[in-house]
Amino acid sequence: MKMKKIAVTISSLLIAASAQAADINLKFQSSNFTGEQVYSIQKQWADKVEASSNGRIHIDLFPLNSVLQSSDMLTGVRNNIIDGAIATAAMYSGDDAGFGLIGDTISAWNSDEDILKFYYYGGGFEVVDKIFQAYGAKLIGVSVTGAESLPSKIKLEKVEDFEGVKMRAPSDFNTKAICQDGSFTCRATRI
Repeated sequence: MKMKKIAVTISSLLIAASAQAADINLKFQSSNFTGEQVYSIQKQWADKVEASSNGRIHIDLFPLNSVLQSSDMLTGVRNNIIDGAIATAAMYSGDDAGFGLIGDTISAWNSDEDILKFYYYGGGFEVVDKIFQAYGAKLIGVSVTGAESLPSKIKLEKVEDFEGVKMRAPSDFNTKAICQDGSFTCRATRI
């Protein structure tokens, strides 16, 4: 039995799977290392899928860069190197700059609840699924991991505090947009 190719974003989950009878063994790669709390949560999810399917579906979860470089996971799903990926869609901005926008929504939400409402009740799921389908994958779910910290040697409490501050940031669409607003200068480098 053949299953359709599938994908998830924000913490994105991509699947492109072929299945045999009732036993389905899937190989997923995470964009996180094994020691990270997020990886543990992803592993719990994989274990729950197996338990919920009464053992019919097994997901081998591999840590960051263990099968493919994180930026190659979408291509890996499309080419059946891996069956799925759990990563932010921003990882695929090399394939399409638009993935940077949907996967790294800097300051677009006040809370995790806001972004989940957008995806599950505001039409976001359908829009992003259509984008993934153009790349041979399907969105199957969205999760969030909370806000990221911004470590600094100086006190940063309001937008004006960023003026003249040099920051190291990934060279993606969002960084370019922030650097162009004039509030601070960035040294955008690939991480």
